[in-house]
Amino acid sequence: MSRLTWILVVSLAVLSPAGATVPARDESPLPDETALLADVLENQNQVEQAREAYTYTMMVTDLKRGSRGDVMRGTARTYEVFHVAGKPFRKLTAKDGRPLGPDEARKEEGRVAKAVREHRERHSRQEAATQPGAGERGDDDVTPSDVLRLCRLANPRREEFRGQPAIVYDFEPRPGAKPRGRAESWIARTGGRVWVDEQAKRLLRLEVQVRRALKVGGGLLISVGPGSSLVFEQALVNEEVWLPTYAEIEVSARLLLLKGVKQHQEIRFGDYRKFSVETSEDVGAPQP
Repeated sequence: MSRLTWILVVSLAVLSPAGATVPARDESPLPDETALLADVLENQNQVEQAREAYTYTMMVTDLKRGSRGDVMRGTARTYEVFHVAGKPFRKLTAKDGRPLGPDEARKEEGRVAKAVREHRERHSRQEAATQPGAGERGDDDVTPSDVLRLCRLANPRREEFRGQPAIVYDFEPRPGAKPRGRAESWIARTGGRVWVDEQAKRLLRLEVQVRRALKVGGGLLISVGPGSSLVFEQALVNEEVWLPTYAEIEVSARLLLLKGVKQHQEIRFGDYRKFSVETSEDVGAPQP
């Protein structure tokens, strides 16, 4: 036995005391992915509807990559977010952890109040014109449920996610899926992975990567390049409802065929509170 082999044997003996066992890999059968996806999609629709009943904070941090690829934190902005007639509104409350000054805060209150008022007026006109749901989502709005609805799952395996068991799937656009709106058609150019809580039948994490360039205006207005990505996470909040907790966005795009744009943001959600007359006054929105 060589000296090197002997050292390895002794090291393993020290690191693996008698009686110690390697944790068993979970070999239990994987669930039927079609049935599981249907349950996850139904639950995700509920999550997206439930979020509209809450006001919450959203901290957006701009990240920059150094010459060696390391990530450096830039400006952080904190928003108070609430939903009115299906549309989210953000009120800036702090920059880099410092609350806005009186003048800036007053100006922001006025901006948000005006935006909410205009949205309510449009929404009322659309309802009067018997266009149910019109205007509640823009053509560029895509939700995790849209990704689940338009994609198919493959390559299932069991992994741990933040200390809890999860099933991970790769996903790709589902042939024949019919997108609703421009942004959903972009999903056909993406792929990624999804982490699912098998017991709760809930989405834990979603990673979306752009695999083919996304173009608006035939590429004359904006072209989002391959490699752009989105990460989205959610969890059980206040032991009562599943809601978003984290997102990360990395975009490499070209505007008007001239200007190259790179954006890398980290978004953290928190301080969820049920939306009410009192909380609407806190965030500066007109009372519902």
